Amino acid sequence: MSQMSPEYDHLFRIKIIGDSRVGKSCLLLRHADDIYTESYISTIGVDFKIRTLALERKIIKLQIWDTPAPTRPQLDHLRGCHAYMIAFDITDRDSFDNARGRYLIEISREGKTKPFIFVGCKADCEAKRAITSEEIRAYCEAGGFSYIEVSAKTGVGVEEAFSNLAREVLKLTPSFRAEAEERTRELQSKHGLLRELNTHIQTLETEITGIFNVFARKNVKLLKRDQLIIFRDELSRELDTPSVREKVHAFRAAHPFLDQGKIWHRTRDIFDKYDPPRLS
Repeated sequence: MSQMSPEYDHLFRIKIIGDSRVGKSCLLLRHADDIYTESYISTIGVDFKIRTLALERKIIKLQIWDTPAPTRPQLDHLRGCHAYMIAFDITDRDSFDNARGRYLIEISREGKTKPFIFVGCKADCEAKRAITSEEIRAYCEAGGFSYIEVSAKTGVGVEEAFSNLAREVLKLTPSFRAEAEERTRELQSKHGLLRELNTHIQTLETEITGIFNVFARKNVKLLKRDQLIIFRDELSRELDTPSVREKVHAFRAAHPFLDQGKIWHRTRDIFDKYDPPRLS
């Protein structure tokens, strides 16, 4: 799916397709060079630019192709890429109809399912809008298609459009799938360990609570007399025994990462009280 070199992890080829004058070249210039021009020059042949992104801890090199609106003999321009950006002009209904018609059909002719995204250009021309955002989104949601509105003039949505499309291509690479499966296995293993540790912690807390309850019944007079300070001190001495200290210390030594884990913050109170740091 992609080539690799020391400078990047993956090379993805993305082709921007759509009618003439919808803003494909401006979209490419804004993303690759961060510039915008009002002048219109129709793309002759094929133009492309390079842009490098950091996604999902990977360096992705994008080779982005700006193609002219294809006639039938030019359909080879649509071959040999990893993903498509189907662009249309939100102020031109015909361009939207062609985007969801002829261009979507041409993509399907390849016989392989490749990521693509519908891009509504000229989002800064809201007053001239010919297709409502609701209509476009309803169509895309019904078909399960991704959609974003962009403005090459202001830059709104441009970075997000290319990043989202590149991320979808990345998800199809064998290395990404293997890493995702490994992360899933690690999470499942960790969740199993956490459940087991939670059981041990509850057992430890139950034992300490049992000591407290027994002590409280034996010293109920102290509670009735509101002598809570004396009760607390006596209880601390009752719990501060070699038996309790050794159990807590052994548990803490076996699971050192619990001291830092937010999930197990309640264990730190037990640790610090009954197993204080030892001086070397």
